[in-house]
Amino acid sequence: MAETTLANLINPQVMADYIEEKLTDNIVFMPLAEENTDLVGAPGDTVSIPKYGYIGDATVIAENGQVTAAQLTATKVDKKVQKYAKAVTLTDEAALSAFGNPEQETADQLIKAIDTKIDKDFVDELADATLVYGVYNAALNGDTVAGALELFGEDQDAPQSLLVAPADLTGIRLDDDHFIKASDLGQQIILSGTIGGIWGCQVRPTNRLAVASTAKNRKSYIVRPGALGFVSKRGVQVEQKRE
Repeated sequence: MAETTLANLINPQVMADYIEEKLTDNIVFMPLAEENTDLVGAPGDTVSIPKYGYIGDATVIAENGQVTAAQLTATKVDKKVQKYAKAVTLTDEAALSAFGNPEQETADQLIKAIDTKIDKDFVDELADATLVYGVYNAALNGDTVAGALELFGEDQDAPQSLLVAPADLTGIRLDDDHFIKASDLGQQIILSGTIGGIWGCQVRPTNRLAVASTAKNRKSYIVRPGALGFVSKRGVQVEQKRE
């Protein structure tokens, strides 16, 4: 008698293709990140991200005057390539007799597991931001946001999102003088889930930001598209078993 086993029910390539297609769809911060796949198949385990220094303002040169060449300088930040992985145990009995579709559920939860971890890594990167507005109010409101935006200097027109923990929304929503509902924004939404705007920032609550026990430890982020990066070195690989 022919046996139907788990190996007959799960096609790793089909599952891998499905995960590859759906992966990153639910990553909250992905619309703020620049995606790069140039390293796929390339050797090495470290990504170097360059940062170029400003060559200085132009100068007025007299007729027949010499132009002094400026040197283009650059620093770099090195990041180690990380492997995201998750394993699930699925028995033959579960696959053959369970209600629903265990294989589909496995694939969907693998996607969620990886997406959630990537989002948390994005939050860790945001925590290293060099522009910090250190005013600790009991509630996040329009005054706080306005003060933080001053750190951008004259560069005030760029699209930006204000990411806050859901528990910190009250001060924003109750600021009738500055808060604008999403339906009244009249501009393209950067992130899905945006509830409105304040001082030009699109407000997006996210559970990815932990609620601090004290106001002093509370963190929210004003983020512009391209502030984060997501570099892929290899696509999704699904295996039935790994020894």
